[in-house]
Amino acid sequence: MELTMENQFLRVEVTSFGAELTSLYHKGTQREYIWGGDSNIWSRQSPILFPNCGSVKNGTFLMEGKPYKGVQHGFAKDLMHHIVCADDRVVTFRLENSKETADFYPWPFSLRTSYKLDKNSLICQYNVVNCHTDPIYFSLGFHTGLRCPFAVGTAASDYAVVFEHGEKLTYLAQNEEGRLLHKAYEMDLPDGRIPITKGIFSNSLVLMGVESSYIQLEETLSGDYIRVRGTNTPYTVLWSVPDNVAAVCIEPWYGIGDFADASGKIEEKAGIICLPAGQEFTCSQVLEVGTHSH
Repeated sequence: MELTMENQFLRVEVTSFGAELTSLYHKGTQREYIWGGDSNIWSRQSPILFPNCGSVKNGTFLMEGKPYKGVQHGFAKDLMHHIVCADDRVVTFRLENSKETADFYPWPFSLRTSYKLDKNSLICQYNVVNCHTDPIYFSLGFHTGLRCPFAVGTAASDYAVVFEHGEKLTYLAQNEEGRLLHKAYEMDLPDGRIPITKGIFSNSLVLMGVESSYIQLEETLSGDYIRVRGTNTPYTVLWSVPDNVAAVCIEPWYGIGDFADASGKIEEKAGIICLPAGQEFTCSQVLEVGTHSH
């Protein structure tokens, strides 16, 4: 089911399938900032990453010796979510364990996804509740596809990914299959800017310990931007549609894909969250539309 909410600044569309954000339209600039989805390029738009971020080695993980199916970025993006509440300012969805999730995940859980308008910003929040009597393990992440270019008459090469401030970035190496390696490199970014070029981020740039509280996709001439707040997470991933850039993703992650030498045991998975019985875990990102003052 498609749902719409709006205020004087923004009109937002979300869908109950995957609880996915499908449109963020700014009335002032008359621009759409979310990638439209294209099955020939990248069919997703803003998938929820749960209960894993990234890929799972050999397509399975083990819990107490029993194998479970592990799909790229988890199963939450591929299921219908129940609508908890919906009005002009807030929409909340819920996904719970079911027969559909039993082959993929052994524990009872509740995942709430909420979208809330606040002036020229959209607050996106995930909340996981452990409904089990023992700890549960999971990762959680955002994967919002930002349209690039978002301004008429511009090209992707007119844009840059801009950090809140200059910093020295640390990113993980990957092998030929895209598996992570226990080797890190540094990228000195004194001006906090990475210009968009063809093929950039096509293999994902997996950053660790980003200090900037926001990263934005900015049109360099005008300074107009779509900003992602909440990027100082354990891992932050930058990804773009391969070859011809059409979408750029700035992804705060609480978890990470499997390393090449991963054991397959979920409790040993890098970056995994261990949530005690009856406890909750909440994370959020804020999408903000604006103009940078040069």
